[in-house]
Amino acid sequence: MIKFKVFEVMAQRGYRTRKALAEATGINQSNLGRMIKGDIARLDTSTLNNLCRVLNCQPGDIFEYIPDEEAAQPKKKARR
Repeated sequence: MIKFKVFEVMAQRGYRTRKALAEATGINQSNLGRMIKGDIARLDTSTLNNLCRVLNCQPGDIFEYIPDEEAAQPKKKARR
């Protein structure tokens, strides 16, 4: 799964509210809120570009890959 770390990065950069970040990036405030909550399935490259430009960060700063539980667990060998 991909974890969005937009909230953490915006706080580090001094943006205290979603509204302030939405105004700075031009991203709709409700879309930004969904992104912060991790409730989006895809992200447009222009949106990502705006976030990185305003937050002065790299894409890897606002995303984190967390292996799914199924993929993280070792496979059990079948008993015969």
